[in-house]
Amino acid sequence: MKKRRSERNNPILVDKTYLKDRQDEAELERKYMELELSPRQRMIINDYIACIRTANSRYCYLYLASIVNTIRRLKGKESYI
Repeated sequence: MKKRRSERNNPILVDKTYLKDRQDEAELERKYMELELSPRQRMIINDYIACIRTANSRYCYLYLASIVNTIRRLKGKESYI
């Protein structure tokens, strides 16, 4: 029962596409770590990956903030952004 409630509150835990992507990410990370790269090459790739993740996280934050902002406006409250 507790597991079901957790899944209902966090659909990410049961989203097959998301879980598959995370599994693929782990496999690709393992393969990446096995590559024979110079420290400079590895740093460039790591910076690129970090940039993608940061931009994606920021996009998600702004998207959710705009939804919250819209709801607050519909309720007649001051918006956050």
